[in-house]
Formats: sequence, C-alpha cells, structure tokens
Amino acid sequence: MIKFPNASESFKKRNPHLYGMDELQAGQPKPASSSSLGRGQPKQIKRAQGVEVRVTLIAHRKRMLDDDNSTASLKWARDAIANSLRIDDGDKRIVFETHQIETKGCEGVMVKIEG
Repeated sequence: MIKFPNASESFKKRNPHLYGMDELQAGQPKPASSSSLGRGQPKQIKRAQGVEVRVTLIAHRKRMLDDDNSTASLKWARDAIANSLRIDDGDKRIVFETHQIETKGCEGVMVKIEG
C-alpha cells in the first residue's frame, strides 16, 4: 500500500481506502454565500416600458461568415453587454444588430451602444 507521509487531512478524507478509514464519509461541499468578489450577481434593473437600447456589434474578421454563424459567434458579446446593462439579452427593449467587415489586420469586435 502506498503511503503519503505529507498528506493533508483533506487528502486523507478524500482517499480513505489508502489509510484504512473506509467507514468515513467525505463531507459535502457547502454553497458559497457570495461570489469571490463579494458582489454576487448584479440585479436586473426594471426599466420603463418603451425604453430601447440599440447595440451594434461589428466583427472585424479575416474571413467572412454566413449570417447565422456571424450572429452565433457574437453570442458571448451579447450576453456580456446585456449583463453589464443589467437586463436580459432577450428583452424586447434591447435591439442587437450584427455586422462584419473583412480585414487583413487584427480581428476584433467594435461595439456601439445607443439609447
């Protein structure tokens, strides 16, 4: 049997078969009460009906994509922008437009927020 002389107690509890402690149960993890930054998830702000935010995403690409793949490739940006505005990305008050430009330079995404 392999012994680990410098093993921590938590290692021993997770590997009871190595230390003859088969009857011991590993503890269940406890859910964190807040995020590591201490802020938790931002609360969504309810805005007045009819308020519209228009977000234009322009992807600079080395090769062009078809429309559905271009839109799908910018999903991460939609989610991040909606989260920073504290509204759901499917909310009718926010309108996303996606465009793409072929470039020989650096690839990236330009974001324009109006509203």
